[in-house]
Amino acid sequence: MVMEITGKITVTKTKKGYQILFVYEKNGKEKKETVSCFKVDNDRYNGKDCVVTKDKGVIVRFVVKLDEKEEVLYSKKSLQCSSETNDEIMLDSYDIKKSFLPSETKAVMDGVRSIDNFALKLNKVTRYDERDKEGQKDEKFYFFKNKKGKPKKNIPDDKYQIKFPDAYNNFPFKNLADHHRFTIEALNLSVSSCEGTIDWRLIVGLGNESVYDTSMTLHHVYGIPYIPASAVKGVVRSWVITEAFNQDEEKAILDKGFCDVFGCPKKIKDTPSYYEEERKGKVWFFDALPLSKPEIEVDIMNPHYGDYYAEKKVNGNSVPPVDYLKPNPIPFLTVGEKDEDNHPLKFQFIVGVKDKDNKSIGKESRLFVDSEGKNIQVRKENGGVVELVDASSDTNLLKITEAWMKKALEEHGIGAKTAVGYGYMTNVYFRGAS
Repeated sequence: MVMEITGKITVTKTKKGYQILFVYEKNGKEKKETVSCFKVDNDRYNGKDCVVTKDKGVIVRFVVKLDEKEEVLYSKKSLQCSSETNDEIMLDSYDIKKSFLPSETKAVMDGVRSIDNFALKLNKVTRYDERDKEGQKDEKFYFFKNKKGKPKKNIPDDKYQIKFPDAYNNFPFKNLADHHRFTIEALNLSVSSCEGTIDWRLIVGLGNESVYDTSMTLHHVYGIPYIPASAVKGVVRSWVITEAFNQDEEKAILDKGFCDVFGCPKKIKDTPSYYEEERKGKVWFFDALPLSKPEIEVDIMNPHYGDYYAEKKVNGNSVPPVDYLKPNPIPFLTVGEKDEDNHPLKFQFIVGVKDKDNKSIGKESRLFVDSEGKNIQVRKENGGVVELVDASSDTNLLKITEAWMKKALEEHGIGAKTAVGYGYMTNVYFRGAS
């Protein structure tokens, strides 16, 4: 989609030359993009009006308006011109010629400039790099590389990063989430939904099977990041076992309320469950969808002692964890805490239960108290006014599940690497049962 955007050009002197920014307004907010299509050697264009033409998010023409005329600073329909909000310019990793697709497929797709579905782009049109790496073959799939070349060995700079497709700029994220909720409500369940805001970054599916070293869970139809229902139920269940049962799962399955919410096996080791049979949980957990366009960000884990962890030996001796071991940077994809418009990114979480099953948890259950024996807080609606009150044995399954979900998302986090700050939610707010 070709579009023209009117704005201003700013030129700022830096240690490396002049930095060019394209400043314009979008949805009432000022946006600034670093431009790498061309270079200038002075600041005479600073503050001038300009018109930028973009084709699928890529700048193909840059015109600056001077006092008496217009001057074309850039005009070239190629993928080598890009604009980024970060100082570091990275090309898109997508290159059909460097994919591992059959030659006939490559021929058909020659000229296809972008893949609109992010899941297909990441997992099916993967970039396969087989160039020489300091005299060795580097045959591997990549979605991110940031390597500087070595002139003596005639190795060029190698910088690229997979981009979230521009096709999602007009994707109805909010409408999809609303439709998802309406469809669930049509199942004749008592349904409660909440919105949770990402506190920092979110990682889901890091260890899933993939051609890369790491992975990311993406919707199989829409290609967008989402949190599967199994992950939502798993983190809530885990946090309940930690908080209410002191990390003892055998104690948890003896609790009637726990078995009613999450289900239970017939027994664990020699400990039978409350019902002494395998049961499904009565509360339904559903996929969590983003409410606006997410930003996909690359992060790095950098294990320093790979040979030590792999229990390698040299001359018969185990390799110790010492500083001379070579670090092994491993990139992975995360969902950023901000959406495309720099607003906090929110996810919608939904739970439901059949009316006939939405009974009180019972006075013998520990689900209404935390690890310190204090009653947890649940919502109470009175004449349209919602207030928080202490949970009790009369609290029903839906309300108790709501409370534990809020605690799990805010206090434990969801997804991978929660121990180092990823996946925590803030301002988890329930709309109410319907």
